[in-house]
Amino acid sequence: MTYSEWLYQEEASQRPPLSPHIEEVTPPDELEAHRARLRECMRYGALPGLTGLSDDLEKREYLFGIYQTYIAKDIKAFLKEESVLSFNKAITWLALHNGAQLKKSTLCSVAGISNRQIERYLDVLAGTFVLALVPPLSTNKGKELTKTPKFYLYDQGIINSIIQDFRDIDRRPDAGILREQFVFWELKKHLDIRYSLHYWCTADGKEVDLVLKKDQQLLPIEVKSSWQPPLLPSGLRHFLSFYPETEHAVVLYDGPEYTSRHDHCTIYFAPIHKAFAALSLL
Repeated sequence: MTYSEWLYQEEASQRPPLSPHIEEVTPPDELEAHRARLRECMRYGALPGLTGLSDDLEKREYLFGIYQTYIAKDIKAFLKEESVLSFNKAITWLALHNGAQLKKSTLCSVAGISNRQIERYLDVLAGTFVLALVPPLSTNKGKELTKTPKFYLYDQGIINSIIQDFRDIDRRPDAGILREQFVFWELKKHLDIRYSLHYWCTADGKEVDLVLKKDQQLLPIEVKSSWQPPLLPSGLRHFLSFYPETEHAVVLYDGPEYTSRHDHCTIYFAPIHKAFAALSLL
């Protein structure tokens, strides 16, 4: 489910309003209410079957059951000749490195299988919507990476079940990746055929988490755990020097809305729960 669909499971009198306007300021009490709900969403995910489950153990058992029946059983049916142990090693490595660049050679080494087998695993995981590959943005500017995709496994609750870590986001060392994962899938679920989703990285490590593209227009999006507007993240600043024609950019973080300018570009700082609203800027 999208965040709005997940949120609308609550009674209307209980849920905080969700504005579709990225620049509209969220009152402090509503912002805190969304933060609390995002912590829950990033802990257990947003699968529809979680509706009505209030107990931590019930939620964990449901998610483990989904993993066992869908990923560990049904997907393995596509890989009959492959090693179950190798598949388990591969899916665990992917869960532990979610949101990273996909290093196939490392994955081959961890799982103890060939590149051909890894390609087959990835094809099956992508074809069954368990994993999404995000290509790098490249317009033939010499310093940009052009081949290595990033990857995201679907649903944070399933990932947490695989790696057995349901701690609150504020207690986890991968809190930044959890936020980035949420933003990626929130955008992905709202995309139509007019949009494509990328990330941007240079050979010397300058990076922007996500870049939306529509009709050759670009919208860079950075995801931060905390930030101090109007300070611009360094990766975003370098992106704007590469693409000075960019009209809008977004920094999603845990704070309130704020708008500033960088040369000819309008920078929108917005709380993470408003990720979906970024699409309206293209």
